[in-house]
Amino acid sequence: PAAQREARVAAVLDRMELDRSILRRYPHELSGGQAQRIGIARALVGEPDLIVFDEPTSALDVTVQAQILDVIADVTADTDRASVFISHDLATVRGFADRVAVLYLGRVVEEGPVDVVFDDPRHPYTRALLASAPRLGAPPASVAGVELVKDLEETDAATGCALAARCPFVTDTCRSQPQELQSYGASRAACWRVPELPALIGKQADTP
Repeated sequence: PAAQREARVAAVLDRMELDRSILRRYPHELSGGQAQRIGIARALVGEPDLIVFDEPTSALDVTVQAQILDVIADVTADTDRASVFISHDLATVRGFADRVAVLYLGRVVEEGPVDVVFDDPRHPYTRALLASAPRLGAPPASVAGVELVKDLEETDAATGCALAARCPFVTDTCRSQPQELQSYGASRAACWRVPELPALIGKQADTP
């Protein structure tokens, strides 16, 4: 009913701290922050069970990013729905997520509880990704970095592991056999060499 629709719209506008006059504006008349708040309000008004936040701060300046992250933190605190947060900003992912999935070329290469994946990464790509991210203070001893051997643009499609063309620890098995997620403690990784990686990374670091 119209009255119920209007009440829902009014409630989500209030939650997003938006004036009702914004309903009469066109998209090009909105600031970046207003547009993001409208997008979140539009998602909320349908009372969904799941909301997907896809790079919600990527086109915003730092000040507006912080404001939108506060809005998202409020929304994700609701206990009656779940959220999926997609981002290249690793610090933000760690701050929001309970579980994290790391994708490479569209394939999940590692997934698990966010603290486990960030503090004890298993897959070579996860290690390379975390090593490349700015970090305050020394990383945990378990997060030994991996340096990939080629840029993505220089690689050919692999029939086996998606990372085979760039991984410094690649073998013929990696090149020929697709890697499926396997359990390693509390997380899962798509790499059969996970048990060997600490020793392999140590040898790589000792090589002049």
